[in-house]
Amino acid sequence: MPIHKWDYTNPARVRQAFDMGRREGEAARGAVERFLAERRA
Repeated sequence: MPIHKWDYTNPARVRQAFDMGRREGEAARGAVERFLAERRA
């Protein structure tokens, strides 16, 4: 979802952006955990 200007007045689009960020965060979680574990070792 490209954003040219932040439209905070549209609750559906705010929710869509939030949900997309959550999915991307969950998808990256394993890689981030591995990265951090390697740095602690």
